[in-house]
This record gives sequence, structure tokens and C-alpha cells, in this order.
Amino acid sequence: MKPSAMKTTIISAFCLISISFVACHDKKQEWNVYEFLWIHNMDIANSTLYLDFMQHMEVGDLRAERYVNFTIQDINYVVKVTEMLRKLSSSVKEPADLRQFFQGRYKSYKNFCDYLLNMYFLKGVSDIKPTPAMRKYLSDYETIMNTKEPIYFAVSLLPCSRLWGWLANQVNMTQTNAYFGWKKDNMGGNPEKHYKKLLNKHLNTFDKEKTSLTGSYILHDSPVNNVESFRFVGTIISHDLKWEHNISSLIQKAQQRMYFLWQLRKFNLPKSMMVHFYSTIIESKDRGRLQRIICSAERVIGCSLPSLQSMYTSRTLRRAGKIAADPFHPGHSLFETLPSGRRWRSIITRTSRHKNSFFPSAIGLLNKT
Repeated sequence: MKPSAMKTTIISAFCLISISFVACHDKKQEWNVYEFLWIHNMDIANSTLYLDFMQHMEVGDLRAERYVNFTIQDINYVVKVTEMLRKLSSSVKEPADLRQFFQGRYKSYKNFCDYLLNMYFLKGVSDIKPTPAMRKYLSDYETIMNTKEPIYFAVSLLPCSRLWGWLANQVNMTQTNAYFGWKKDNMGGNPEKHYKKLLNKHLNTFDKEKTSLTGSYILHDSPVNNVESFRFVGTIISHDLKWEHNISSLIQKAQQRMYFLWQLRKFNLPKSMMVHFYSTIIESKDRGRLQRIICSAERVIGCSLPSLQSMYTSRTLRRAGKIAADPFHPGHSLFETLPSGRRWRSIITRTSRHKNSFFPSAIGLLNKT
């Protein structure tokens, strides 16, 4: 998904959820709408980190033309939204705080718009052709402006204001990264100052007994959201118990550490030392796309390195041997020898996921050795 398409998804989600607050009106209940909208959409925000665009930007190898195209689309977005804010700043009269909000946002966007146009020597955006995702994104803005109450246009502005600052704080970039300027520029925002009080005032009612309508749960008077993935003790656990997100995170770290391997090569360090660095810093026991990292490291060092399959086999056998020798381990009973004493009893599996899990795989490898 492209960044502009992700923006469209977040805007739609924010606005639909905020409308449900009004539908569930209850003056006896107070609710932090500003935080709830963000928490409820954290799964989308987390997904943004795994976009191909963001991954290459974090590593620093994003192609320049992709970033330029993104910037051009962003300039078009800023100009169009500035014009919408100009209309709202003059048409919204009441309530006073909402009028002041639109006037303040228009002034801020107008200054930023003029800055971008001057920086890139543009007189306007009439020659910029928006992508389908950006066209849909701006169309959603116009629909909200023309068909909804003005407060919902403020809601539609919130994802862009809050998401980019959050992304800038999440990505791990050094000052040598070509895109470190993007990170630095986006870390200074303060959306809470502009949005929190306004949204909590005008959309601050919510019936906690109806939280099932929005797919959340309440624990100790705080919303607990269903998310696509969650980081726990350094491992990213996805809702479907697959490992794509976790492997993507590991690949990002491995690609970043390859930089140091190149630096070691520049200083003509012995191959043995570079292999030791690779084994302790870069090597991982996860399979899949990480094999490309190993191939890159082999080219840098100039010698063969253990394949993912050989690492998996050796570490599985080592771990299985420890469990089989430890009668107090919870999995010890699964390692049962056949009457001959030469082989281990195989575990019956009905699904490929179970078959490829640790214990059935470990017993299969032990029987092959």
C-alpha cells in the first residue's frame, strides 16, 4: 500500500469511529476522544511502519525518484487542503473555538504551502497529476467538508498531523541517513495542542456499554483495542500467529548492521574477525528473506557462511538434545524412544503448521542423524 493510500484508510477509520461517538450519546459518560481515535487505529499506524516505502527510507536506500514523487504528491495535498481550510475559516462562524481552530490551521497550512512552493520553484499545482490514492484521499476530504458537520473535518486532519510525528519517532535513523532530514522535520509537531481539547469538547460523549460497536474492550476504565500485531519482549506477534512482521523487523535490523560490515572491510580486517562480527551481530535463526542478507555478507567477507537451513538444523538439534536430557523440562515427555532405542517416536500431526513447529521438526531431525 502506498503512503497516500494508507492516509485514506486512516481518515476513513477516524471519521467513522468519531461519528459513532455521537451515535452513542450519553451525557453521563466522559471519554477521551483524542486518545481513543488514536488507540483504536494503532493497527493501521503499525502497518505503516512495514510499508516498503518506510522500510527503504529507514535503511537509507530508498530510490530518490520515489521520494521525489512522494514529495510532489504531498505538495499537491498541502495546496488542496489549504484551499479547503480557507473556505472553512470563513464559513464556520459558530462555535467560536471551532472557528478559531480553522483559522489557525489555515494560517499554519498557508505558511507551509508557501514555503513548499518557494522551495521547489512552483507557481501552483495545476500540472501535478495526483495518483489514484491521492485523488481518493482528497475526495474524502471534500466529501467530509460538504456533507458532515465541520468538527469532522477537524477529525480528518488529525491522522496526518499525528501519524507523521509518530512515524518519525519510531524509525531508527542515524544522521548519516539521506532521509534523516525527514525524520528531524516531522519530530517537532504537537497535534495534542491543536486537537485534543477541541475534539474532547465536541465529541466527548460515549456509552461505554456499547463499545462492542467499535470493536474495543474496556479494562479498568481504559480502552483495549484489537490490533493486527504487538511487540512483546522484542518479538512482534501478529493476530494470525504468522511471522511476516517479525521477519520484516529483523531484516531491517540486519540491513542496518551490514553497514558496519562494509566499514570493517574498508579497514582490511581479517576474514575471521568479519565472520565473527557477522555471527554475533547479524546472523539470525529466522528463515525466508534473511537468506539475502547472508548472501550479501558472503560477498563482503569473501567466504562462505552457514546457510539458514544449516543454522536451523544445528540449533534445533542442540536445543532438542538439551530438552531430551532434562527430565524437568515441560517438553521432555515428547521425546520418547522407540523399543529399539535407536529412534525417537514421531509426533502425529494433522496440519502443516504443527508439522513445521519445533517439537515435530526436532524429532524428525534427530531421527535423521
